[in-house]
Amino acid sequence: MNAEPFWELMETCRRQAEGRDARLAWLRAELSRRSQVEIVEFQLCLDQVTRQTFHRDLVAAAERIFGGRCSDDDFDYFGLWMVGLGGQISGRAVLDADALADAPEVLASAGRSRRN
Repeated sequence: MNAEPFWELMETCRRQAEGRDARLAWLRAELSRRSQVEIVEFQLCLDQVTRQTFHRDLVAAAERIFGGRCSDDDFDYFGLWMVGLGGQISGRAVLDADALADAPEVLASAGRSRRN
């Protein structure tokens, strides 16, 4: 699985389920129907995509969006959350963290505690 099928799967997931728990359940079910090779390739793509989020501008964005300092674990979850926003938003944000300001999910989350 390269980047294109990975992002297609993530976009389908966004269309099929609303909310973190429902999306995670849908993705687990979808991946469980795939071969072990495809599952490993998915994980490798996910690792590559989330690794791209590890830079200080996105740490600052996460802290601003969620109203507080991000621990390493918090930022790991933030990177996965960004992937859940889709390829276009994630890709733009990696290049320019301010691009997150345009995402409806970010606007809805701004100022809320990460614990909610």
